[in-house]
Amino acid sequence: MICDDHSESHIDLTDRIIVRNHKYDVMSKDSNKRYSITYTKRRRLSNSFDTLPYGFKSS
Repeated sequence: MICDDHSESHIDLTDRIIVRNHKYDVMSKDSNKRYSITYTKRRRLSNSFDTLPYGFKSS
């Protein structure tokens, strides 16, 4: 995902998890998760994937 330049910015993963119903029987259930790269609290340096916190000043 990081090395490829695709227009999609997320990955969808399907997995099975173990859950209990209202009668406390153990069952397995499909679960979907969407992962994405976000830079909400950090800023990315140009030409790399390194990040610094917002407001960081180099001395």
